[in-house]
Amino acid sequence: EFKGDGTFNNPLQVMVVNSAYGNPNADGRMDHMGIDLDCEVGTPVLACADGKIEYAKDLSPNGCGGALKLRIESGKYTNGVYQYAKYALYCHLSATANFSETGTPPALPKTGDKVTKGQIIAYSGGTKGAQYAGNSKGPHLHYEIIDQNGKKINPAAYLNNV
Repeated sequence: EFKGDGTFNNPLQVMVVNSAYGNPNADGRMDHMGIDLDCEVGTPVLACADGKIEYAKDLSPNGCGGALKLRIESGKYTNGVYQYAKYALYCHLSATANFSETGTPPALPKTGDKVTKGQIIAYSGGTKGAQYAGNSKGPHLHYEIIDQNGKKINPAAYLNNV
């Protein structure tokens, strides 16, 4: 169980972590730089904070698959160190305003749109072998926080208790 400070909205209504930050990736490397959250395909994905959609696109073959990057720009102190969260990255999505595994993309915010904390911005995916699943072995949402230098930060410190 994570005990974040609630700076950000949780990216899913129900938060069940199935792979923590720093755990081994699917290929066994210890570089899992986000958290994986259990969910069914088609679960609404929420904006963690007010921000602007930088992109929604397929990042294959890098493993992320269907992805959305949200510019959030929020800072906080953690253990005496200032961490500046600039982006949130959501991976293994089945649909955004720019793409959909089922055909016509749904009416969602698109690249360049401003969004508000808690707004639906995408739908989860990750079914192994699906068009935008990336290297996913099953339905889930991969969620990352990235600082101003491009360094990935453990998202658990920013979320509500999960």
